[in-house]
Amino acid sequence: MFITPAELVKVMSRHGLQKGAIVGLGPRTKLTSLLVGYLNLKRGRLSYGQMSRILQLGPTKSTSMSYMGYATKAGQFDGLGSTASELG
Repeated sequence: MFITPAELVKVMSRHGLQKGAIVGLGPRTKLTSLLVGYLNLKRGRLSYGQMSRILQLGPTKSTSMSYMGYATKAGQFDGLGSTASELG
């Protein structure tokens, strides 16, 4: 089951959470590198660690495959000794 970012924002707002940044998460490599890496992985020529470096996983513009983000709750500490409401 995949919850879209929009659906997640609705649930968070019902619980008093304010959406922070949400970005896509996925491979940032070219398709040819991905396919060659996959074939080498299946043939036993690459380890999963090597494959993950080829994929260059990280933030992307698209949230269609996977995404990451955060939310804050008013009055909660931000980890720096200030509350979110004091920070504006």
